[in-house]
Amino acid sequence: MRAKFKVLRFSGGAICLFIVCIAFQARVGGAADYLVDSSYAGVDGAAFGSYAGAYKTVAAALGSGGVPSGASSSNINRIYFASGTYNTANVTGVSLVCNASNVALLGISGNADDVVVTSTLDAAYNPGSGAFGTSGSSSLQIRGNNVSAKNITFANSVDTPYIVNVTHQAVSPQGNYSTGQSQTSNSQCVALKVQGDQNAFQNCKFLGYQDTLYVDSGRSYFKNCTVSGDIDFIFSKGTAVLTTRRSIWTATTVAAQSPQRQPTSERRTAWCS
Repeated sequence: MRAKFKVLRFSGGAICLFIVCIAFQARVGGAADYLVDSSYAGVDGAAFGSYAGAYKTVAAALGSGGVPSGASSSNINRIYFASGTYNTANVTGVSLVCNASNVALLGISGNADDVVVTSTLDAAYNPGSGAFGTSGSSSLQIRGNNVSAKNITFANSVDTPYIVNVTHQAVSPQGNYSTGQSQTSNSQCVALKVQGDQNAFQNCKFLGYQDTLYVDSGRSYFKNCTVSGDIDFIFSKGTAVLTTRRSIWTATTVAAQSPQRQPTSERRTAWCS
């Protein structure tokens, strides 16, 4: 199917979001089906019912030794997520990296609110070997090509403040500074970092505060998705095509980077296609 969309540019000529004429072809076929379910009590990766393998945690499914790459972009491995909240770093304490290509991540219920992939990593945290940094704060890093996701929320759950635009008072989900409750972190806390090429997301949510969606390289397509945050909530030098029938921005600032990784000016904005 084809659709026409505007091209948005920031000062200096750097393009932050490429919303252009494209042809989006849905991926078909499937090499094998896999299950991620927090209630699963078997051995990770073992066959389970109609599934080629089942996993209890997202780290086991998407990490090293988990679901393999599909044979091609038209012969993919499908990973079905049962409803639940999946912490990517609760065991390892570090960002989860998925290197698999030609895989689809699918929320079984059809509602992104029912499947939440998250962590409490933040860039400033130092486990003793140095601060994590922006990439290290990512709940999930997708490095493969032809990866798709549908009906899933990708989040970073570090307690960071929401900024009240009028007074610029930091307000946390539990309260605000006037009640004595302060933020845990005001550093970068990435929900999803995308590095692969030709990746697609449909009916997904990306929730965070600073640096929510890190489109670092390659081309990514987002259809009917919600991205929220307050500071640089979509950023870096990758190409992101976003289409929707409604306004999706619940935040204020987008940052772009040139190929030389020099940040361009930021613009407070809200728009819809």
